Amino acid sequence: MGATAIAATALALGLDPALTDTARGVSIGVGALFASALALTAVRLLAGPGGLCLDRARGRLGLGLTGQRDVWWVPLAELRGIRVQPTDVRRDGDVFRLWTAALERTDGLSIVLLESPDHDSISALADDLAGETGLARLSDRRDDAADAAALADEAPAETRVRFGVRRGAALQGVLALFGASMAVVGGAMFTVTAEHPVFGLFFAPLLALLGLVLLAVPAVKRLAREELTRAGDRWTHGFRLGPLRWAQRTVTATRPRWRLRLQALRGATLELLGDDGALVMGSGATTRSRDDVQALTALPARFATPPPAPRSPAPPPPA
Repeated sequence: MGATAIAATALALGLDPALTDTARGVSIGVGALFASALALTAVRLLAGPGGLCLDRARGRLGLGLTGQRDVWWVPLAELRGIRVQPTDVRRDGDVFRLWTAALERTDGLSIVLLESPDHDSISALADDLAGETGLARLSDRRDDAADAAALADEAPAETRVRFGVRRGAALQGVLALFGASMAVVGGAMFTVTAEHPVFGLFFAPLLALLGLVLLAVPAVKRLAREELTRAGDRWTHGFRLGPLRWAQRTVTATRPRWRLRLQALRGATLELLGDDGALVMGSGATTRSRDDVQALTALPARFATPPPAPRSPAPPPPA
């Protein structure tokens, strides 16, 4: 309804004989951009997340991301089971306990399905999913010492990996359309400053700046790369575009744990849980992005110390 109303209003303004050709073209163009952005947003919201689907014939579990056509398939043989685990969250000085239902892979990576303060609902979900898929129902307490995803003690001095979701990230099209429409509206308002100084001096800069910010988000996501560096127990994550670096954050993780969080309509995000905080990376990953969800889950293995190569047996002594 909103997209139709904006398109109709823009068309009515464009047919106004009192407007110049330039104003008529700007009105129709801005209306088309706004209507396209609203229509795309409505399509995304109505499609909804893909949810969970079980393919018994192929022995795999589908995890929906941004829609029913964006499903990440995980073989059941790669899943150790499903676990319900408590997490304490601090907000405004208070501590809240959340319960997390997560699939646990054989490499130790946890795939978060749902979080809620209601333990009964989370536990019921885990029981139902375990019954349908035949996965083991793991205990609520995770044994990090036996976690296969924990990195070896003998780690290299420094390991640096660059990656990027880039093309195909979640909500890139929506942000680009809204940003372009707001930037055009703000620029058009500057042209009527003499006749309408309130719009030209107050609303125009705000809309233009907001539009440029919204345009910058998908542009930076597409062009920049993320960088994760490990130096012993210290892990640093940030963004890089050529010589520019920003948003650098460092945590200490003596025994790091990796968690993949699936967010409806916003894709997947990889989290590194350390001793003094967490690093969030790869946000907006989908099955269609350049570094897709599967590539994101393979990131922890790139920091694992490879086992030593077996030594070749010594040649027998000459007779």
